[in-house]
Amino acid sequence: MLSYQLIYATSIDGDSIEWTAQNASQTLPILYINTEDSVPVVDKETKIPAGLWVEIPDACESKDFTLGSLEEPVEITIKGRGNASWLLDKKPYKIKFEKKTEFLGMPKQKHFALLNSSGGSGIAQMMGMELARIAGMDWAPRLVPVELVLNGEYLGLYNVAESIKIDKNRVNIYEQEDLNEDEETIPYGWLVEIDNYSDSCQIVIKEPGWTTMRVTYHTPEELSEMQENWLYDEFYKLNETIYSKEDSIKESWANIIDAHSLAKLFLVREVLGDKDGFNGSFYLYKDKGENSIWKAGPMWDPMLDCAQPPTDWVMNNLPSYSKWKIIPQVFYTKAFSDAFIDEWQTFYPKLEDIAAYMEDYASKVCEASSADKNRWPDAALITIDAVKSRVQWIRNSSKWIDENKYYYDDYLSGIDNVVVEESGDSEIYTLDGRKVPQITAKGIYIIKIKMDNGTIETKKIFYQP
Repeated sequence: MLSYQLIYATSIDGDSIEWTAQNASQTLPILYINTEDSVPVVDKETKIPAGLWVEIPDACESKDFTLGSLEEPVEITIKGRGNASWLLDKKPYKIKFEKKTEFLGMPKQKHFALLNSSGGSGIAQMMGMELARIAGMDWAPRLVPVELVLNGEYLGLYNVAESIKIDKNRVNIYEQEDLNEDEETIPYGWLVEIDNYSDSCQIVIKEPGWTTMRVTYHTPEELSEMQENWLYDEFYKLNETIYSKEDSIKESWANIIDAHSLAKLFLVREVLGDKDGFNGSFYLYKDKGENSIWKAGPMWDPMLDCAQPPTDWVMNNLPSYSKWKIIPQVFYTKAFSDAFIDEWQTFYPKLEDIAAYMEDYASKVCEASSADKNRWPDAALITIDAVKSRVQWIRNSSKWIDENKYYYDDYLSGIDNVVVEESGDSEIYTLDGRKVPQITAKGIYIIKIKMDNGTIETKKIFYQP
């Protein structure tokens, strides 16, 4: 049994401040984690034994989230998590209970994530997951805001999130066993992520004319040679389909991935202006069944980009590090267009529900956000006004999407018999960023023309031979 001593004191030594539980706002559940022998969490690989307990301050609305105590903490392990977020001063973490535990009102499970949720990141996390629920995705991780004290040090405002796992209360599908060699069950029970970062649990597909695709497998965690070969062949086949120049072949992508699940994920990412959401943290899962195909989701790591008013589809402006551009490849197929229109017409009338939800969230965390900013001076505040401005941006982006939702009709009535040859004054690009010498296949293209005054004029054209 682990035991700990809790110190409630703040000392100031010159410019050095010791941040302890006294610095918390006392308006949210306070999550205490003490590692064995106070070992610091310094990497994402080492699982450190620790004890956890939850204290509910008098000013906190959630009275029934108490768990463990200083004298009898609940045993867990903790390690770092994240990619770019792990490089921040305020770190995110993974925790794992020794046994399945009901935690902060969330159903029993072992695995949870502690997400650094200062300012805009906290707003985006809460908004993105709620939009996923409004869109009708099969499951979206629950989030509970807390204040974290790690080894006696106050670390500020965090969101405790359900990690993405196959479970009856999470991704509720058949779970394939590790090192499986049964040909009949290998095609089922998968949970994978299309990733921008290298990982040891990953297959990489590189082919001429295609960009690099990294598929990180989360379930199963250990692959037999048969499982690895099947997974590689499955995504190789998908790439052959979505990159095909034959319409009849390209349209068959919807026999591999469920079009409606992909449309739901797409519309949430587009509403958020989330450029990262079409490549990294792009999850797919596959249940067991005679007609089972891949489904897109769950939502993870949502981002909110409201720097510019919407003037184009986000998927047309993916960052250079976006390695696998499935949405641009399938966007102008009838299967995707039909699914998107169906899902949008259900989603759009419900969208205004997000305003009250987010304002309620801001009112609950505003004092904790102020305490968080005291701890991390560069952090932005979560306020009612900050939430309202982002909700208004959501309204604007949604209005633009609604006005352009029949894009497929425009595509079908596109410019006929247009062949633009590359010259010294013009360049032609496909939507996934590949430069081509001329337009020969049906699709949407970006033409960059160097004008006489030295400026570059960019035009988007539709071509149908």
